[in-house]
Amino acid sequence: MRVPALLFSLWLVVPSVQARSRTAAAAEYGPGQVLAALRELREQRGDPSPPKLSVCLKSSSGGQWSDLQAHFYCWLKPDQRACFTGAVDGEFKDHPELKGNYDRAFTHCQEAKGRAYGINFDRPMARLTAEQAEVFKNVLYRQPMFSKDDQRKILEAFYASAAPERKSFPAPAPEPTPPPPAMSMSATLVNPDMGDIENATPEAGYPKTCQVKSAHARALQKPDSKSPIVAILDPTTIQVTGPAQASSGTDVQQWYPVEFPHKGRLVKAWLTVSLVNCRM
Repeated sequence: MRVPALLFSLWLVVPSVQARSRTAAAAEYGPGQVLAALRELREQRGDPSPPKLSVCLKSSSGGQWSDLQAHFYCWLKPDQRACFTGAVDGEFKDHPELKGNYDRAFTHCQEAKGRAYGINFDRPMARLTAEQAEVFKNVLYRQPMFSKDDQRKILEAFYASAAPERKSFPAPAPEPTPPPPAMSMSATLVNPDMGDIENATPEAGYPKTCQVKSAHARALQKPDSKSPIVAILDPTTIQVTGPAQASSGTDVQQWYPVEFPHKGRLVKAWLTVSLVNCRM
């Protein structure tokens, strides 16, 4: 059902009480600012219906992002989002410090010049404006996501109708715990809030030696696909320290508590069961 124009405009300008109550460490952006940034992206692309938009939407983030996150990401210039994703995934071997660090990866790709990684950064729209950049960072990996209803309203206003379809992904929680401002793999992100593992009584049969069976497997702080990244692992031997548990968030996956050496210290984290092979 379409939202009346007057009601929608009021909804856009009403500030969020939650946003006002948070500290200014990472400013939050309201629906109106996100909508404006999306419209500016469309103007910069110069195409009201970019080719392969639906392909990007259906494959973006393996279902871990909300619809709003996916649509914002897929309206970026393809070279630009390829740089961002490649940097975060550790594909730029001459810049290992970018792997898993969203803020550094974004800054690196904004400042890249000429041709690098097979990407031409001299093409139009190789940079976001300062406002767009902050909206991008806050929508994709800093602030808690808007409610599903608010996301729908933003996308309907942007497309002036129903948004292009995506796969059926789990809806984000209405009040998720915000991640830290920079999802880095620095020492400050190793083992925070892991008391449930540290203080647990050992389970019979654990720990057991298992194998990470996928490249770029993301070990997270909590058993929740929205949780910040602790480390990104290639196939390697790890210790599973207890039985699989249901997600503490909105996804429907099962999670193993695991531990493994990383950068000279023992890291405790969570991996989805689908990424682990314990039949060794």
